[in-house]
Amino acid sequence: MNDLSREEISRFFAKRDGTSVEVPEVHVFKFGAILLAEDTPGEDEANRYTACEKLNSGPWQPKEDILEELVRALRNHTNVFHLESPDDLAPSFQGTRTGMLVDGPAITMEIHLPKSKQKFPDEDSPESFSAMINGSFFGAYAPAKSAPAPSFIGHEFRELVRTLVETSTTYKAPLFGPCPVFSSVFVGFVGSSTPTASVVIRSREFQGDLYVLVEGGADKQRTMKWVFALANNCWQGFYALSLFRCELIDLDVEIQNRFEEASQTVVKLAKTPGWKIWETSKLGTQAALEIGEVHRLVIKYDEACWGYDKQKSEYLKILFGVPHFSKLRRTTADYCVRDVRPPARISQALEFLEKQVEVARNIRSLVLASLMGAMVGSLVTGILTLAKGK
Repeated sequence: MNDLSREEISRFFAKRDGTSVEVPEVHVFKFGAILLAEDTPGEDEANRYTACEKLNSGPWQPKEDILEELVRALRNHTNVFHLESPDDLAPSFQGTRTGMLVDGPAITMEIHLPKSKQKFPDEDSPESFSAMINGSFFGAYAPAKSAPAPSFIGHEFRELVRTLVETSTTYKAPLFGPCPVFSSVFVGFVGSSTPTASVVIRSREFQGDLYVLVEGGADKQRTMKWVFALANNCWQGFYALSLFRCELIDLDVEIQNRFEEASQTVVKLAKTPGWKIWETSKLGTQAALEIGEVHRLVIKYDEACWGYDKQKSEYLKILFGVPHFSKLRRTTADYCVRDVRPPARISQALEFLEKQVEVARNIRSLVLASLMGAMVGSLVTGILTLAKGK
């Protein structure tokens, strides 16, 4: 690092008496998550909500050896080196049929990614950096050239893992975000050069990033594992909310498509002549069923939104107790705001469609009454004619 960067970092850790500490080395750490799924509908799916409905038909559980499968794929990757994996890779799962967040023991590795193989070669990302992953959640870190400054090592590792999952495992890795998270963690190492347990001297938040000053800087990997564990506690709930949000978006898409189907059926009903009794009856029944389904989905959507807000509240309470990372609570909360909600005018639109179906049914009733009247009139006339003949 150059002198300017040291000065930038040091001023974030200035003591109250105005003096500052010397920070000879700083690492930037980025955290993210990969969603794992059996299958996902494409963005250009013609009838995407049907595909989503199929995916949500029931819960599923990844195979117990999912981490072993991921480790094998990583070991065979030409840009992954010095991979270390614990013997026990038993994972835990959370999620839905749409996708799963897998959490297990940390797997560490070194990444060497030449510019020619980077997804974002125009960004100032190093060709070599360190990373760890425990299933879905990952952390990537490297010496920081300056701070505060954006880093794309999280983006590069995300793309490497997503491509690996899609091509070398039996799972899919649908787009899921934000990944990596918006905040960077800058870890400054000071003190003894003898490997010791990581001891935090102080930490603070600045412009949405976290700055942590750590003593015992010789043991970098142990320190970054500690950072990864805290980051996992901090942001695992955030990604669970992101998965919840994906479900809300899919449900919103389904409501819009179901409403469109109901609208088209009502239009067909309005264009069908009233004397075609059997056809109007069939269309009226179909429209009523489709409108009822939209009502059901709107109620489900409203309940899901309430569930999201409740889960968010519980997550923020947990975040408040995570050491050091709790200082990012306000920033994290801003990104947890639910920006999806049931369409405000959908109830009025459904009421209009229901009235149109009712009008069509009344017309059909009048036609039936007229036909029955004509039939009864003809029958009575015939009987009277026969009676007079006698």
